[in-house]
Amino acid sequence: MATLRTVTVKAAGGDYSSLSAAVAAECASTNLVALDRQLDIVCDAILDTTRVTIPSSCTTDATRYVRVVGPAHGGVLANAYRLHAVADFNRAMIVEAAYARLVNISVQHESTSGNTSSNDAALQFNPAGAAAELQVDSCFVLKSPRRGFVVETGVVVARNSVFLGASQGADIADLTGSGLSTYLYNCVFVGGSGAGLVKSNNGTTLAVNCYACSTSANAYLQSAGTLTRTTCASDDSTGSTGLQSIAYDATTFTNVTAGAEDFHLPSGSPLIGVGTDLTATANYPFSTDFEGDSRGSTWDVGADQRVVAAMQIPVFIHHYRQQGIA
Repeated sequence: MATLRTVTVKAAGGDYSSLSAAVAAECASTNLVALDRQLDIVCDAILDTTRVTIPSSCTTDATRYVRVVGPAHGGVLANAYRLHAVADFNRAMIVEAAYARLVNISVQHESTSGNTSSNDAALQFNPAGAAAELQVDSCFVLKSPRRGFVVETGVVVARNSVFLGASQGADIADLTGSGLSTYLYNCVFVGGSGAGLVKSNNGTTLAVNCYACSTSANAYLQSAGTLTRTTCASDDSTGSTGLQSIAYDATTFTNVTAGAEDFHLPSGSPLIGVGTDLTATANYPFSTDFEGDSRGSTWDVGADQRVVAAMQIPVFIHHYRQQGIA
């Protein structure tokens, strides 16, 4: 088993004050395989404004890799570690190293001049080869004015995550033609001028228990490759049968106001109890939601599993003494 090295990113008192500084010191030209090391970069709930690239010069494999971990955010963006970069023609985070893991973090990018270059995205996975893998769990990925998440090649697994873009929520594109495989489980994709979830170029994408919507385009758009949807909901007719035309509003999610989104499911949400159980799925099984709640045997669609707290009924015990008996 690989040795675990843990470093922290905090506003004060941590090993590093930014994720970029931690990556530069711990990852650049580092051979984690030779060191037999897993590197955990644990981030506080801070606002970090420095762009970061997890470089391909960091040598990794399936058991010795880089994992960026934020605090438990309870599904609330303000509680997460927030990487929020403002720059034109760039990304907030680029992941080149194979087998990286992103957990409980928020990645957001804004353009200084509102440019809409296709090169702009909040998070981009651009590894050296098709065997590379990226896992994204319980994350927020936000982009203004373009795309939230761009995948170029490799194997990508996203679970319990939310992708919002002023254009597309996420664009899954095999730009190298090397056979991209993507697994999208219990995610939410919100698009603006573009689709919520786009499958372009080559490769295969499996979406299960996802919700997608767009203000002016298809919720799901397959322009090339293969996009398979299982119990996936949409605000139009592109979702799975029986899960179409589900509005992106406060009956479906707790709050959809821009900048104050809350993707917990309110009582009566049409996404409750209509998902597929992925506890034993063949590829990348899991059993919890974006705040660690067990999904049980009846799964909801989206990043949240609605859990109703058990009612506590007070029990009053009365002691009676029968008259005349001690």
